[in-house]
Amino acid sequence: MNKQAVQRWTVLGTALAATVAAIFYPVEEESVVAVAERPAGAKAVAAKQVLVAAAEAPPQWLAADSDPFAPRGWVAPPPVPVAPPPAVAAAMAAEAPPAPPPPLPYKFVGQMRDGSNTVVYLSLGDQMVLARSGEVLDGGYKVTAISPSQIEFESVALGVHQTLPIPVQD
Repeated sequence: MNKQAVQRWTVLGTALAATVAAIFYPVEEESVVAVAERPAGAKAVAAKQVLVAAAEAPPQWLAADSDPFAPRGWVAPPPVPVAPPPAVAAAMAAEAPPAPPPPLPYKFVGQMRDGSNTVVYLSLGDQMVLARSGEVLDGGYKVTAISPSQIEFESVALGVHQTLPIPVQD
């Protein structure tokens, strides 16, 4: 054997012996390294407290309670609704304005005057509806008044008054 081969085998044998020694004679390591006391003051005390707190904290590699193999999606779960306290809920209910009435389903088409009587032609979708003052229409509205500028309706179910403007005619 030449000189380089002997050196190589010596280094490899030494490494093998050190590895075997480390396996059979483990050294217990302390997670907190003792720091020599310095008269420095607050910084040294704070650093020591951080080291002690880190030593007392549980390891972060412990298994979680959730299943790591559970199916997960790309969409975040919906937020959990949080009910307000009863006092806040009552205040919110008291402050809430009433819901606005639904829009009138009728559109003005035209009108005809026969003396003192006025008949208004309204469209309800594809249907043509004739309306006179005081009549209840099929959509659940009562015609309360007809003036030259507007038609007043009252919802029979809600009792809400609504107006439909009549466009100006030349």
